[in-house]
Amino acid sequence: MAIGIVQYNTQQVGGFDKNYDTNIVRGWTLNPASGLDGGVTKTQATAGTGAFLTDGSFTYQIAAGAVTDGQGLNAQWAHFGLTAAAAKPIRFDIKCALVGKVGELAIGMAAVDTTLIASDLLTNKFVGFSTKGDDDGVVDYVCNNHTDQSTAFTTTAGEAVTLATDIDFAMEIGSGEVKFFRDHVLKARIKTNIPTGVLVPTIVCQSIGSTESKVDIKGMSVTQAV
Repeated sequence: MAIGIVQYNTQQVGGFDKNYDTNIVRGWTLNPASGLDGGVTKTQATAGTGAFLTDGSFTYQIAAGAVTDGQGLNAQWAHFGLTAAAAKPIRFDIKCALVGKVGELAIGMAAVDTTLIASDLLTNKFVGFSTKGDDDGVVDYVCNNHTDQSTAFTTTAGEAVTLATDIDFAMEIGSGEVKFFRDHVLKARIKTNIPTGVLVPTIVCQSIGSTESKVDIKGMSVTQAV
């Protein structure tokens, strides 16, 4: 795990190519190979775990911990928050695999909030990739910036995912637009209901039905120009 100031030249960041030249960006990376979890805050809904697998795969797994509907884990890396600003977008990238069942899932950035686990993301500041509590195997692109779903919840339909297959989810969160990428391809743009204020890396994983939901993280990073 690396936390601090990083200097990039031309690199692939967040699933899309950006030439930073010699710009300085501040960045945070969860690298499971390091054996460090990055100081994650874990909130259970009865069950749920976050731990490194012991099979030598260098994987950090967020698991619902139960097959009971609605039980699971809210994981937030609250020590590293960023605020999108003009010409200073937040870039979020994660390589992960969904295992067991695509249950109630949220992967992205959110305000620090331990009630995300119980809210279906309808009353919380969140931007990212989510099933929104559906059981259709589809991960959608979501922006939510208020407590009223009818006026502050914007969703663009996503695509079905294949279980146990690595997926690259990425976002560029700007002050006026969020770009969503999947496997390095731009999939959606949302310009309304973008969360404001400090956002932190967030994963919510809850079960739906009779199969436990899990997210296997192979790597995750957040960067922003300074």
